[in-house]
Amino acid sequence: MADKLSIIALLAAAVALGAPMLVLARSRPAARRALVALAILLAFALGELLLLRHLTVFGALLFILGAALFVLGRPWSWAEAEPSPPRGYHRLLMIALVIAAIGVGAGLRFWRLGDIPYGIEQDEMAWTVGAAHATYSDAYDEVNVQTYSFQRDLLPTSSFQERLFFDRFGMSLGTARLENAVFSTAAIVVFYLLVSRLAGGTTALIATLLLAISTLHIASARQAHVESHVLFWVVLSYLLFWLAVRQRSLALSLATGISMVLGLWTYETYNMTVAVIVGSFFLFAFSDRKRWRFHIQSMALLLLPLALITREEIRHAGARRSFQFSRFDAMRASLHGPIWERAWHILSYFGDNLRTLFENVFVRQTSPGFEFPMIRTAGPMVMAAVLPLAALGVLLILRAPARREHIFVLLWMALQLLTVPMVLGVGWGRVLLPGVLVLFVLAGTGGAFLLKQLASAYGRQSWVVAGTTLVLGAALVAVGARAYFYEVQDPEDRVIRREVVDTISAQRDTSAFVMIPSKSGQITPREGLLRPSAADMRFLLGKPPDLAAAEKRFRYANIDDLLKQVQSTHWTSGPLDILMPHRNQDPRLPVPPQEAGVRDCYDVKAISTGKYVDMLQITEESLANPHCDA
Repeated sequence: MADKLSIIALLAAAVALGAPMLVLARSRPAARRALVALAILLAFALGELLLLRHLTVFGALLFILGAALFVLGRPWSWAEAEPSPPRGYHRLLMIALVIAAIGVGAGLRFWRLGDIPYGIEQDEMAWTVGAAHATYSDAYDEVNVQTYSFQRDLLPTSSFQERLFFDRFGMSLGTARLENAVFSTAAIVVFYLLVSRLAGGTTALIATLLLAISTLHIASARQAHVESHVLFWVVLSYLLFWLAVRQRSLALSLATGISMVLGLWTYETYNMTVAVIVGSFFLFAFSDRKRWRFHIQSMALLLLPLALITREEIRHAGARRSFQFSRFDAMRASLHGPIWERAWHILSYFGDNLRTLFENVFVRQTSPGFEFPMIRTAGPMVMAAVLPLAALGVLLILRAPARREHIFVLLWMALQLLTVPMVLGVGWGRVLLPGVLVLFVLAGTGGAFLLKQLASAYGRQSWVVAGTTLVLGAALVAVGARAYFYEVQDPEDRVIRREVVDTISAQRDTSAFVMIPSKSGQITPREGLLRPSAADMRFLLGKPPDLAAAEKRFRYANIDDLLKQVQSTHWTSGPLDILMPHRNQDPRLPVPPQEAGVRDCYDVKAISTGKYVDMLQITEESLANPHCDA
């Protein structure tokens, strides 16, 4: 619903601004140009609306029509896409709008961060626990913590980021989410600085607002997920690289190399950033061969930090290859027959992957259950209103592909947005976070071009354009907030995990010993959610840096022999808390036999009751004075 609303808002703004052009076009050439530009936008927007309604053929035809109008109208000959730099109070207004866009992004990332989404996705829990153990490690971790050595040896950046917050705010899932929200908001600021240097202030403002309200990026910022940490380092690396190119600075080339190392140490979805930067550098150097000595020095400083970690990165890539390239390898293994048949099979593989990507981007995410963890009933990977503007931006950039900033943006789109899903067959939003950013740059380019044409057409009445644009921006902010806070749902299994985590975490600062009964033998996935791993328990009950101290505070028990387990458990002092599957606490209802045996022997009270689990407690006094023989 939110995506259709965003398109309707864009169409309404375009019609409102275009209607007067029908009268002004008789006397103002600028109005005629504006009409052509708005016609191109309307064709793209209507095409996207039809795609959202799954009218694929008609939607695609409207995109083709818009591209044809662009070619025939030759709008690139009219003016540069970026309006003139603002001056005086216009500059102050621009600063205020930038601050407002960043503020909106921060608000959407921090508001009710602890409980929206309420659930905890499995990777979010595993990654945060692994980061804590990698930060506050001991000999136990090598064998018992799944991601410990992986994070400690190959991906220390994200663990170090979380440690900064663990040390200050305590060790919890909430702290991990806070860290990610802070770095995600910082990424919005850096993104504005990057785009303003690539394409100017108006383009940067539009692109920054679209990033701030992107459902995909809001979702990633509110989760301590494995792929969520890379965004800041991707944008920072691109900014440092572009500054190094513009200022011809050797020091900034070295800084770019260092930032690439830190990005590679964050998570592997960063990897294509290196390809974009190195590929852009080679193309820029080739077009400026007169300064070949300087380019050699810059490249040496850029690659020096990478050279120092090459061996470990090759080992890392080799270890992860079977996971990342599983679909590609399966395709290769299925090749047989004559060469033309194999070639057709390969082309079909790449074509199907690209089709899935475009479906994810323009129509609906095909794997919504993999998104941070959220389920959206409908909608593309980014807000639908972004796509018509981005389509116009692509055409504008292609009009002058030899410009350095255009080369950089085109490589960004080709390598990070298209190549990854085309080769790996993976179209998940969390994998494509860095690549999706380029759509906002393109949309900013298209939007700035339209504002230039409309302001020229309206002349002294350009305040109409500014007012309508502000109303449209406010509408898109509301739509973006609605898309996340009203359309995203928590799957039940993740809500169960969150309730278990919160119930156990509440005992961290108490003297209670925690017992977790579970069935022996084969259990259902749902039953498995009620029993956190030993590493999870250390994280939930421990305090940095001594996680091992939590080993003395919990025990797993066979639920069929619960009374005997309680009687044989020894600890120094404090009550005993037992985590049990939730049951109705109405005393008129029968009590499960395992729990009944404990209640016959001890005084038991429920200190917390939830939808899925209850925490029962036996006081220290009752433990010392049982009603039965121990």
